[in-house]
Amino acid sequence: MGVGILAPLTVLAVFGMVPWLLAIPALPQLPTSSALTPADVLWLTDWKLRSQNGSIAVAVHGPGTTHTHLLDAGVIASPHDRFNEHALRWVATEAWTYETTFYAAANCPCRLRAPIIDGPATVRVNDHHVATTTNSFLAYDFDITPYILAGANKLTIAFEPPLLFAERKARAYPYYVPATVNPNTWAEPTHRSFIRKAGCDFGWDWGPAFVSVGLPAPVSIHFPAPVCSARLDEYSIDQKHSCDYGRAYLTFHIFVSGTCNEPVTIEVWVNNASVAVVKSINTSHVQAKYTMEAPSLWWPHGYGTPYLYSLELVLATASGRRLDCRRGKFGVRSVELDQAPLDDGHAFGLVVNGRPVLARGANWVPADAFPSRVTRATLANLLSSATAVHMNMVRVWGGGRYEVADFYELCDEFGLLVWQEFMFACAAYPRDATFLASVAQEVAFQVRRLAKYTSVVVWGGNNENEAIMDQFAAGAFMPPSEPFNRDRAVTDYVKVFVDTVVPAVQAADTAGRPIVDTSPSNGLLSTTPYVKRWGNTSSPYDGDVHYYNVARDCMDWTQYPPARFVSEFGFQSMPSLAAWQRVSGSEDWASAAAIRTFMAFRQRSPNGTAHIQHQLDVHFRPLPPQGSVVADVAAYTWLTQVQQGLCYATAIGTWRRQGVRGVLYWQLNDVWVGPSWSSIEADGRWKALHAMVAAPFAPQAAVVHEAAGAVVVSILSDRPASVRVAVELRRFVKAAVVLDVHHASLSLVADVPAVAWTTDDTDTYLAAHGCDAAACFLCVSSPAFADTFHFFRPFKDLAMVPSPVATSVAAVSPTEWSVVVSAAGPVALFVTLDAGGEGRWSDNVFHVLPGRNRSVTLTLATARTPRVTVTSLQGWYNVGAKAPTT
Repeated sequence: MGVGILAPLTVLAVFGMVPWLLAIPALPQLPTSSALTPADVLWLTDWKLRSQNGSIAVAVHGPGTTHTHLLDAGVIASPHDRFNEHALRWVATEAWTYETTFYAAANCPCRLRAPIIDGPATVRVNDHHVATTTNSFLAYDFDITPYILAGANKLTIAFEPPLLFAERKARAYPYYVPATVNPNTWAEPTHRSFIRKAGCDFGWDWGPAFVSVGLPAPVSIHFPAPVCSARLDEYSIDQKHSCDYGRAYLTFHIFVSGTCNEPVTIEVWVNNASVAVVKSINTSHVQAKYTMEAPSLWWPHGYGTPYLYSLELVLATASGRRLDCRRGKFGVRSVELDQAPLDDGHAFGLVVNGRPVLARGANWVPADAFPSRVTRATLANLLSSATAVHMNMVRVWGGGRYEVADFYELCDEFGLLVWQEFMFACAAYPRDATFLASVAQEVAFQVRRLAKYTSVVVWGGNNENEAIMDQFAAGAFMPPSEPFNRDRAVTDYVKVFVDTVVPAVQAADTAGRPIVDTSPSNGLLSTTPYVKRWGNTSSPYDGDVHYYNVARDCMDWTQYPPARFVSEFGFQSMPSLAAWQRVSGSEDWASAAAIRTFMAFRQRSPNGTAHIQHQLDVHFRPLPPQGSVVADVAAYTWLTQVQQGLCYATAIGTWRRQGVRGVLYWQLNDVWVGPSWSSIEADGRWKALHAMVAAPFAPQAAVVHEAAGAVVVSILSDRPASVRVAVELRRFVKAAVVLDVHHASLSLVADVPAVAWTTDDTDTYLAAHGCDAAACFLCVSSPAFADTFHFFRPFKDLAMVPSPVATSVAAVSPTEWSVVVSAAGPVALFVTLDAGGEGRWSDNVFHVLPGRNRSVTLTLATARTPRVTVTSLQGWYNVGAKAPTT
């Protein structure tokens, strides 16, 4: 007798009439290995893209959006070049239709599957209305059987301009719903709260407003077998562990859809061994249990190996015919968010496998303004760049997109913890029934999709939506005719995030990961029931903190407030010369005024360039003319990046010394070339910042600070360790003479700073050695960490003594090169190595002492002989070392 399996509901399901777990659309992606033959799936790769008035109609191929398809068709120039963001505004305000033809037999059962329909759209088959879609964060699966004709069938997906859609919804709403406004962005006001689409598509204070629409993932037609169409959709794994982690109790939650005329079974394979079989399935949600003895644990990067088990789920008939298969990997680990009471508040930090973890990392924004252009290689480069500088966590920011499977698979592989926010940021949101239903479905769908990944450890409800109320209350972003109503805003917030998002997460994530309804926050009063701790979201005693104070000296450690967990902070820098050259034209380099105009156009943060200059003025002398506009820009952009690195190193070292449980800076990556807070440029090139955070993020690190007239050298470690430390006082003379040295042997306790050396009074100490603050510096060295320097005065006050730099380059292999750097003066400052922007350096942007050469490795993607150039602070100031010709 046949067993019916509940078919997946499409996104048109009526909410409130079906259980939560059945209201989620099936994922449209094919399993890694499937019983389906090529004839069962038709991939729709060739489309016609046309404008509403018919003036543009072009053939396009493959996944993409309006901008990428028009670029490929030769209709527009690259949106990323010059001022084209403004020149192409018409693309965002035009209504576009994608159209294609596919062939089917008469009375053929057919399903249309689209992983993403990016923008509000109407779907039609043979001019029959199939659906209206309004959420870019859902996968769509439609039964189009009633509309199929024998032979040719026409599919159209017609998009309404998102800006017009959002404005229409906002005007129909009974009151004004505020959101942050980016004044340097052409698209404002965007009313982005009213549309479920990536917030940064509408522009942000670091990115462009392209507001593209389209089909960025492959669309397909599926022809399910009429006799047995059962398939595997998603799965997740609940874990419980014995006290000593010597045993793991695993529950596999497996979701099945379709129907079959005979009983079906699911077999679970782990590391190529069958561990569980579930027979005679008659439900869409199947559970299989397995007890694993002596498991190898998955650890965050730096704490152990992120061991992954292979997993294979096989769906078959009782007679043994394989119907479907899903393959993946998973790690065995526990995770909790420690919010235990303390004398002065509450803890806020991650505990993995019973061990407190110092989270160190950065915030993640989309890797490209156009998602179809992002490849696995792009993601691998960015994420491996994170672990290369000792990061173990990324926070997927709520103004972007839920990432593709490759992203989470790589995080699993690299040992990167993921704080996954839902896509809400810096705004209030409507709470009408239609909007809330869409949000509930989105959250449940994304949790179901992402819950299988070991790296995902925290669900975040939104970015800054509670904190932003203070700005709204102060009148920012509010129309004069409608003052901010905080009571109403709190009611809206609770309805969307506490009453809708949180329950949807709890219902869909059977593993029970920690949920933080917003960031920053004060944490929770209770998890069951879920009760927020309302109050000052900048409180240093509860929850997590976002900190931005660009007016103060970023190298003054006293400006950084105490915190439990810092989930955002940052300072801007400029992209490199090479980045600017890549997106500019020759006319932009005709004069200093021309390139300044272009750079100002790309600056989306109000007063952002002035804030950069303020920090430069505090710490460095004005750069001398370099002899050309190009060389001037090279020097300026390099110095802004060095300054940014100094800011972040100071902040990270300070918070780590104060016992913070996590530091995530803003931001890891970029979507285009423009001033931003990123440490990696849009093409994957590391800024100076990225190299400079390696030292304060390292397992062992030295932090030097001045307090109450004294200098304190602290040594930090994220694990118990014994270290030997030398603290040297050196003079700015040709040989960098050592005036004094102190040695210390320390037994370090995890995450507890140990003082290696301190002075009672700095001025007295320096005078006793015939020195003053502008003439001497400290160098802290140890086999456990890289040399750490402390200068008693800003760099602009130091004697800029010549210190020529030399390099020797030798091949280790065709793709690996050893570079030895030496200095002939007292200390070469901020020595920066470059090989044309290619490859990855094991160390960079460092100081070099005479007689203490630095040996670094350059790893290239392909075999070639690199041309290595060297930059240093003295070089740009024309003191004893000429800057490289650009």
